[in-house]
Amino acid sequence: METQTLEGVATETENAPEMVKVLVEKRDGRVVDFDPINIISAVKSAFADLDKKIGPQEERLIRDIANQVEAEIKDRYNGPAKIEDIQNLVEHGLIEDHLYDVARTYTNYRLNKDIERAKATDINEAVRRLVDRDEALVRENANKDSNVYSTQRDLLAGAVSKASAFSMLPDAVSNAHMKGDIHFHDADYFAQHMHNCDLVNLEDMLENGTVITGTLIERPHSFSTACNIATQIIAQVASNQYGGQSISLTHLAPFVQVSRERIRREVEAEMQAIDAHPGEEKLAELVENRVREEIRRGVQTIQYQVVTLLTTNGQAPFITVFMYLNEARSEQEKRDLALIYSEKVANAAAVYTTNLVKGAPLIVTKNHIADGKAQAVICNSGNANTCNANGVEIAERTSDLLASVLGIKPADIVVASTGVIGQPLNITPIASGIPALKAGLGDHSDQAAEAIMTTDTIPKEIAVSFEIGGVECKMGGIAKGSGMIHPNMATMLVFITTDCAISSEMLQKALSSDIAETFNMISIDGDTSTNDMVTVLANGLAGNKEINKEGDDFNEFMKALNTITVWLCRRIAADGEGATKLLECKVSGAKDKDTAKTVAKSVVCSSLTKAAMFGSDVNWGRVLCAIGYSGADVDVNKIDVWFKSDKGSILVCENGAGVDFSEEKAKEILSENEIDILIDLKSGDASSTAWGCDLTYDYVKINGDYRT
Repeated sequence: METQTLEGVATETENAPEMVKVLVEKRDGRVVDFDPINIISAVKSAFADLDKKIGPQEERLIRDIANQVEAEIKDRYNGPAKIEDIQNLVEHGLIEDHLYDVARTYTNYRLNKDIERAKATDINEAVRRLVDRDEALVRENANKDSNVYSTQRDLLAGAVSKASAFSMLPDAVSNAHMKGDIHFHDADYFAQHMHNCDLVNLEDMLENGTVITGTLIERPHSFSTACNIATQIIAQVASNQYGGQSISLTHLAPFVQVSRERIRREVEAEMQAIDAHPGEEKLAELVENRVREEIRRGVQTIQYQVVTLLTTNGQAPFITVFMYLNEARSEQEKRDLALIYSEKVANAAAVYTTNLVKGAPLIVTKNHIADGKAQAVICNSGNANTCNANGVEIAERTSDLLASVLGIKPADIVVASTGVIGQPLNITPIASGIPALKAGLGDHSDQAAEAIMTTDTIPKEIAVSFEIGGVECKMGGIAKGSGMIHPNMATMLVFITTDCAISSEMLQKALSSDIAETFNMISIDGDTSTNDMVTVLANGLAGNKEINKEGDDFNEFMKALNTITVWLCRRIAADGEGATKLLECKVSGAKDKDTAKTVAKSVVCSSLTKAAMFGSDVNWGRVLCAIGYSGADVDVNKIDVWFKSDKGSILVCENGAGVDFSEEKAKEILSENEIDILIDLKSGDASSTAWGCDLTYDYVKINGDYRT
């Protein structure tokens, strides 16, 4: 470091005596700083071996020896001192202080360490330890049975290999292992450059085939075959390594559907052979019973084979089996079917996507509730049932199957689907799952909220209570929505239920009015989906006087509905695909409602604004830009903009121009996971709110791999 002077007077560091650094060369060639603690610890160990007490006098004596050694190194060595020379100096110091027995013990300690180092690389010594059944050697790997001849032979080869390994390893590593500073596990495999403890890519080997002992194994055609192949893979890996391996059961799950389809063909052929016509429900039951039996046998196969397996090297496989519930990808690997059921026929209302391409379930549902009545909702996730030649037939068939099980009219069923567009929807799993849906009915919504999720990361459910004419009513809602969310009607799936008595006409009026300020004010990515709908069922079981006109009761109902929808809007926006931040744009001071809505939607839809929020970049110019191209009639010279979060609020634009503000404070505000963008147009009294999210790298990742 360069010395500075003030007014010609040098600092004290210029005249300070130069410090002499004491260096030590280790046995492995490393050069390190001298540390007297090492000497003190070694001498104290010698005292302890002799059961000698170390009092204040002994403490001073030991420290004096360490200081004396350091002083001698400074005087006698121009460069680093070797470990052996330092140890000799310690021995002489002990002898000079008449600590002969301590000196002898210290010398023996040195000698034993040297012998241990030599033994570690001595092949003859390694073999002797094995013959004498040294526990540290034969029990190092708990997976190996040392009483088995093949294991003994393997251990013998390993002992020789390990001795060679320590002579091949860097001295620093070998010495650290000998001293106990580290433990080099399975060092006997170092020379062969083998690796242990693998996460087996079972998914790739099952889906794309693999090679076992030189034989090509193609993709399994059943769940039981997949289980057999999995055990063969486990055995092969275990036979060629030590240590554990891990697999995930979710990689076996897709083959359940493979078996289900094969079994259905078999059952249909059997029924045809005997000219039997059991019906779809009974057929689905027969198929599912056989599928369950195959699953039981397949899992049993894995269990028995792994437990009883002993590999050629005498090792029992060490297997970790995972089952990641959130890893599920296909329709057979997750909860994917939801049912909502009313004890009596309910008044119903719905709104639908304005996309010209509409899913078959929407077409069927519009027909079913044209009379303003419904009693149940069934929704599948994973497949949108859109752009399929038989889509309407499948949706109607779903209604028929559910109606048969519940004992209601098919026309009183709302049918919904969400997921991949353009792929045929297999009705078999739906038919098989409907009886379980009925059995699982209860006063809860968590399972249904989970079942309708696709790329959602969190279920979305809420319930409130309110009073109509002194009677307590309840209302609840579940929703799915994470991608393809954009203002233009519903843009998601939302199912709302209430026990309030309200006519179909007023229910539709309430819903249509509410979504204009809620669900039409969300944008995730600018894409409006094909299957989106919002439905409300009101069965009147609360017992209030039916709401059939506008007034106080209708207003109270609207408040409850708005509480549900606003909460779901925020939840959907916060859970946008890849999102890390919820954006809420509040526009005030607009000359009319349409102007306020146009500005708010333009800001939350701006990709540049969303990207800036992701990076906590206080780029308020992007907000102004979005207002400018929105098409709204505003005076840009009056616009004020604030950013607000739990960390506070800050004015960043006033009268259409920038103002001085703390960049540090602004960035702190934008670093929160909920951000308000406040815009005052100062041209009237109208206001509106829109919701969105930031634009992240993960959004591209999710949608670049959506089908796979």
